[in-house]
Amino acid sequence: MALLERMDVPTGLMATAVRMRIRLVDLDHSISAEMLDRFAAGSATRGERRAVVRHLLEGCPSCSRHLGRFWPAENVQEPEEAYDQAFERGLERALAVINAGA
Repeated sequence: MALLERMDVPTGLMATAVRMRIRLVDLDHSISAEMLDRFAAGSATRGERRAVVRHLLEGCPSCSRHLGRFWPAENVQEPEEAYDQAFERGLERALAVINAGA
């Protein structure tokens, strides 16, 4: 079954418009491989970092795959574990401030 059929998009003019939009998005890909490499190396400008993060949040699978070469999946923490660790670090800092003032 075609993707457009699964999406319940009618054929004809609407389907053509959807295909054209998909092509326009591909042509308008403003994040270069070089910019992604600078982002991964930590040498991107502030504007480039913001653009890359915004672009990744929009869900670009191509750029996510490109950056995945720099950060293998086995190094990624589970969201819940990272969340808990952030709270633990915050608690440790707060206790250090309290103990320093006591």
